[in-house]
Amino acid sequence: MSRTLRRTLIGLASILLVMNLWMWDGRLPFVGYQENNAHMMILQLIHVVLIVSELLILMLLGRMMTRLRLAKVRIVSSWLLMVTIGVLAVLLDLFWKKSFQFSSLLDAVMPITRNAMPLATALILGGVSSRWLVDLKLNQRIGLILAILLMFLTTTVYNRDLWGLGSGNTILSTLLILSLGALTAEWRPQSKRRLLLAAGGLLAATGVMAMIMPKISIMLHNDMSTASRIASLNNFCLIIVALLLSLALIMPGRLAAEVESVVSDRHNEAYWITLGTVAITQQPLLEQHFIGLAAGHFENLIVKMGLLLASAVIVIIAGGLLRWVGKWLLERTGLMRRLNNWVAALPTSLG
Repeated sequence: MSRTLRRTLIGLASILLVMNLWMWDGRLPFVGYQENNAHMMILQLIHVVLIVSELLILMLLGRMMTRLRLAKVRIVSSWLLMVTIGVLAVLLDLFWKKSFQFSSLLDAVMPITRNAMPLATALILGGVSSRWLVDLKLNQRIGLILAILLMFLTTTVYNRDLWGLGSGNTILSTLLILSLGALTAEWRPQSKRRLLLAAGGLLAATGVMAMIMPKISIMLHNDMSTASRIASLNNFCLIIVALLLSLALIMPGRLAAEVESVVSDRHNEAYWITLGTVAITQQPLLEQHFIGLAAGHFENLIVKMGLLLASAVIVIIAGGLLRWVGKWLLERTGLMRRLNNWVAALPTSLG
């Protein structure tokens, strides 16, 4: 696969990721739940598709991480990228909106310990833990897969956050999805047709449930508690759909070969582009500016969707440029050599 095509696939995946992260913010109602009409049903179906897309992307990243060596330079560089994005967001807010909060500065310089960018943090931790997961014995991997799926199943059935998974875009939830991708990286299913039929049937059933649940939920409870159980990143059925699709992409075929070239890329472009994308997307300051723009100036749903798509493209380009400029500056100033020497002196143990 050419480098351009590979980047295009990664870019499309990142666009779906950004759309799912920003589109469903409670402060940005694309349509009022009280309307409860066909408009709402279509949005619920879009939500389900975007959720499956994000879950599938994370599982494929988890599979890719099993091939990454435990590089301390990558871990430190990832943290530096997160700090750079956070500081730039604070400066942007200071000079553009004439606003400054000390807590935002703390979030920028301590993004991991203050949980400012949970998805980005989960990607770093996933790169560290994936090597340990892939070395487990088969029965240990199966047991861990069943335990993870049981966590999501109980959360879906009881509609309670029993395990601290939150909305799904948390460190723990993301790390569990990445782990599913890593634990199934070496599986080779026998029938691609059966996987696709099972995934398609379950997706269709869940999609129908998501479309009709808002009406049922409001009729029975006068809220969206039942509907939110279906259109959720922690939904057991949607996780199974994404897992089946990820397994289908392992099996021989043209699409599988193209996905494999992305997963096995020695430059780790998928990792770096995704890391930059989620780090920017989860910046509260930038998210608030986007929500204020979309909610305050545009009423038409199609216009809002177009604005969201354009914003996603800008976020991905900005993340890639920041990574490239940062690497270029480090190499030109000789700081990259010093960074490598300093990181080489760090202990190799996870502790």
